[in-house]
Amino acid sequence: MAVLRQAGRPLGAYEIAARSRATATPLAANQVYRILDRLAARGDVRRVALLSAYMAAGGERLGVAVCRRCGAVARFDSAPWEAAIAAICNTAGFSPSAPTIEVSGLCAECAD
Repeated sequence: MAVLRQAGRPLGAYEIAARSRATATPLAANQVYRILDRLAARGDVRRVALLSAYMAAGGERLGVAVCRRCGAVARFDSAPWEAAIAAICNTAGFSPSAPTIEVSGLCAECAD
């Protein structure tokens, strides 16, 4: 968790493993994946599918916007959108269990 918090951006498992080698607790990538799975189940981290990476979450409901040019990530509260997603899914006869909101686009710097 400390590696993710210090990074300030989502990291992949191999990058986490590489950073852990610089500390007193080196980890292999397969160990990192197991740890991330446990942390995700507790709501402490979330996977950012657009980046194949993970970020610290702290239990809050977060959506992310990912710049497709520079990779910048902006977090936003996804709670207001979850009700709309549930309504759309229910209309289609589908019951969502874990809505994940990720948006790909351009950040303000790259859009200029």
